Amino acid sequence: MKTNHNRNFKENRDSNAVFNRYIVFGETVTLSLSDKCVSANVTCGDHTNGKRGIARDKAGAKKFIRSRSRFHENSALRRIVSEISIEHLDCED
Repeated sequence: MKTNHNRNFKENRDSNAVFNRYIVFGETVTLSLSDKCVSANVTCGDHTNGKRGIARDKAGAKKFIRSRSRFHENSALRRIVSEISIEHLDCED
């Protein structure tokens, strides 16, 4: 990379942008109860100058997958229970 020491110089190509296309961690979880898929990816982005590191990004992706899968599974379970209770009430009448 050529260094230009002129004032207000902006290089057209970011050297860290090359690594954004590489996926370090990618996970997809298929939920059986709700018939949905939850996925998250971590790329090799810019992890310099106080930005989050790859390990923290990976932990955040895992947390996202766990929380979203728990949400979808709980909502599907509530929906199934409400359908069963409605059918049970219809049979009694």
